Amino acid sequence: GIVRNLGYGCLGLGVLCGVLLIYYGRPGVAVLGLFGLAAAYLYSADPVQLMSKGLGELTIFLAFGPVLSLGAYYVQTGTLGLAGAAVSLPLAFLITAILWINEFPDLEADLTAGKTHLVVRLGLKKSRWVYAVLMLAPFLSLPLLLELFHFPGHLLAALVALPPALSAVRRAFHTDPEEEDFVEIQALTIKTHFLTGLSLTLAFLYAAWRG
Repeated sequence: GIVRNLGYGCLGLGVLCGVLLIYYGRPGVAVLGLFGLAAAYLYSADPVQLMSKGLGELTIFLAFGPVLSLGAYYVQTGTLGLAGAAVSLPLAFLITAILWINEFPDLEADLTAGKTHLVVRLGLKKSRWVYAVLMLAPFLSLPLLLELFHFPGHLLAALVALPPALSAVRRAFHTDPEEEDFVEIQALTIKTHFLTGLSLTLAFLYAAWRG
């Protein structure tokens, strides 16, 4: 289908970019790129299907968090620093939260189909608490990032996303996933991710501009 072909096209472009970066002196891109390709394929492909074995959420956390930002850090600096991976933690938690909350409405159907992701394995009650941790961990991690890696204090601007995060968590504990209103919780989760990413980006740009 069209979506599949677009996916393959994006993977092809990604490989091409990786080859060019390796050619211009960033050989470490090969390792990070191979991880990304493996994650993209093995996430849903038979016979592995990481998403059905309780490993899908961890895969998304790593691929869209530390591995992604570490790759960007390495391409720009030529080094693999811990700070390059750590800076992604707020968004890694939140992208995982998006996947996590989207699994709630399909819990029974996924269980019947044998898709035993972590929400199925933990059940709805425990999964709500994990969702709360995923949504609040980004904001709790900010002071640690500032202290351990001396990131600019402007990163605290990401706290602008805390109100929708708190609203989403509160409603997740009181809304049945099968209710129509549940989609609003999913939207709040996406909004939290967007606002956090935007504010962190602007904070780093402002800090760089200030010198």
